[in-house]
Amino acid sequence: MLSASSAFAADILNNEEAVNFELVGGDLQIISSGDFVFADVIIADLDWLGLPVITETPTNVPQFELRDYRGTGAGWHVTFECTALNNGSHANSFELAYEQLGASITPEDGALTGPELQTVNAPDMHDAQTVIVTETGEGMGRYTFAVDEPDFGIDIAPDNAFAGVYSGNFTASIASGPGTSGGVNFTIE
Repeated sequence: MLSASSAFAADILNNEEAVNFELVGGDLQIISSGDFVFADVIIADLDWLGLPVITETPTNVPQFELRDYRGTGAGWHVTFECTALNNGSHANSFELAYEQLGASITPEDGALTGPELQTVNAPDMHDAQTVIVTETGEGMGRYTFAVDEPDFGIDIAPDNAFAGVYSGNFTASIASGPGTSGGVNFTIE
């Protein structure tokens, strides 16, 4: 019986087949959820108390979803930029300032850590401010980037508080991919 089993095993042929598949890369994206919302500023309600300016902060700011589905491990960075906020009726304008204090980045869906928040203290954002950086081999997957409202501000001085609606354009961009932009509006009454 032992010899029959050995003979049967010798009749088995090995057949090897290659197994292949292709992993196709996707896009690098930044997706905004929400809008900038500033409460109306009532000039009569402002109490400068001898201060040169009063800083108004938004009541809501956009949050961002960052996606690196390219499959390259090339890394990426995110920038914020904003034009001056103008009224159109007056020569004065206001600047949207940003100091990255309370921001956070959270990996989603099994993404690994890697994106690093940068130190930013910009009294204006005419030039793009780098807010997140990932190194080569990091940052693949999906992340949520949350920004705190007090990190943004508009300084209003009593000598340029002309009534009206002021508008500018805020842009959040991710390197090598599409960006997202939207308006920033506030009203002085």
